[in-house]
Amino acid sequence: MLPVRLQREADAPPRRKISACTFDISEHGARIAGLQETFANGEVLIVERGSKRGKYKVVWMGKAGTPLGGHAGLQLLEGQESIWDVEIAELQEEYEPIILDESLIPTHREATFAPGKAKVKVPGTSGQAEGHLVQLSERECTLLLDHEYPRSSTVALFISGEGFDLRCRGIVRAYASGHLIVDLNEIRRGDRRLFDYLFTVGDKA
Repeated sequence: MLPVRLQREADAPPRRKISACTFDISEHGARIAGLQETFANGEVLIVERGSKRGKYKVVWMGKAGTPLGGHAGLQLLEGQESIWDVEIAELQEEYEPIILDESLIPTHREATFAPGKAKVKVPGTSGQAEGHLVQLSERECTLLLDHEYPRSSTVALFISGEGFDLRCRGIVRAYASGHLIVDLNEIRRGDRRLFDYLFTVGDKA
């Protein structure tokens, strides 16, 4: 979590500075939290971190009243240098076990998703597979994916949609007819409220 200052590039100088902080960072982007105002998708922001500054494009904005209210996803513009004064390669995302509410079992929460409503990326050593989230419960998820993964292999899932970005891990149970079933066991630290929110975004099963 790093403090940053934001300025709208479209504003005439002297530009007003908006204080916020990072939720997570990468070489090519960041998720910003603590925002008190809304930015439009595609809007260019000047992001300052200490004496460094760079131009970033807003790629999504969390909806007010959801777990991602006050959050925004930013992408570093081409030709700009990363502004982070930490070594990205040495940072690792923290994950925690998905703790189930035993009182909900066997009637645990479940939701289905129409094609394109929630996209999924599965990074791997041979590249990144992309597809869609079809079904989600607190124990498992089903993905529509054109890449097969070995049974019992561990996979990381990057799930995103309009105004949300979730990361979790699990074990492959099966793959058939383009559908990958993953037993979920870990979630990125800080994403639990967002995980719960997805059951309201999807269609109840």
